[in-house]
Amino acid sequence: SQQALMEMVVSEMVEENHVGFQDDNAHFRDIKDWEYTTIDDDGNVVSIYWGADADEEPQFCSPKIHLEWLPETVEEVYLQNLKLEGTLDCTKLPKALRTFEVDNNL
Repeated sequence: SQQALMEMVVSEMVEENHVGFQDDNAHFRDIKDWEYTTIDDDGNVVSIYWGADADEEPQFCSPKIHLEWLPETVEEVYLQNLKLEGTLDCTKLPKALRTFEVDNNL
């Protein structure tokens, strides 16, 4: 499901960053309630804007995010200035992806 995939995407983010994704009992919220995440009328994730402007403090900051689990319906991803690190296998990104901005990370 889209819900399970998105939970895997953020599964290793540092705990304080789960606040936008989890409730007070540490249960994942429904993805339609996730901040900066756009869902279409069919319940599919179509865009993710978790980035920050260079002069802003990022709303989500984590060294690890699992982009290989992004749902195939995702068309836009913005992850600028989040202090992400690591390598990315672009062959595992969604085929529908049109915009992918990840500048100013580690």
